[in-house]
Amino acid sequence: MFSRGQNGDLLLIVNKIDGELRVLKVYRDPVSIINEADLIEDAKKLAKFKNTNIVKLFETGNLMFEGERYFFIIMEYIERKSFGELIPVVFREKTSFNERLNLFTELLETIISFRKDYELHNDLHPGNIMLYTECGERKIKIIDFGTSKDTYNTGKQDYDIYMLRNNILDIFVTSDELFSQGIDNPSEIADFNDLKKVFLKNKIKNF
Repeated sequence: MFSRGQNGDLLLIVNKIDGELRVLKVYRDPVSIINEADLIEDAKKLAKFKNTNIVKLFETGNLMFEGERYFFIIMEYIERKSFGELIPVVFREKTSFNERLNLFTELLETIISFRKDYELHNDLHPGNIMLYTECGERKIKIIDFGTSKDTYNTGKQDYDIYMLRNNILDIFVTSDELFSQGIDNPSEIADFNDLKKVFLKNKIKNF
């Protein structure tokens, strides 16, 4: 095991056909006490979802352990640093405001697109957001998606908006920078769509 997610454990494996590294996520709870149908439906949606900012899903299935069946998915492996490994103040100092705002709005747009089929990510945190370079341009890649909220009892709270406001936003921009751009305190925004409108409008206005 090389990582532990909210709902399962992640293991690094090798594809026997092409020799490429993959990530195996085994859900921690056996299928006997969770809604396996929802997990399968979520996996099907993720497999069909085409977005370069979201990790690819290759395979799903069940494995047996001590008489119980556990659901698993096999995903693309991204060998880059996550925002959980970066020091926010250093990242902000070495990255222009425009690029940081672009990266954050790219993250927002990706989640918005994903949520058209999924109800929420359910495991969104800096460690699940990768920063990588492609053709000289730095980009975002979201890994280890959780499940729709009906699969696990998460209540009414929208974890995506909570994590974006309280654990992710200040990695990209400071409150002073936001204020200088005419954005009031976004941590008080309770609705995901409002946060989206604020930043996408600001992106259009400034870029």
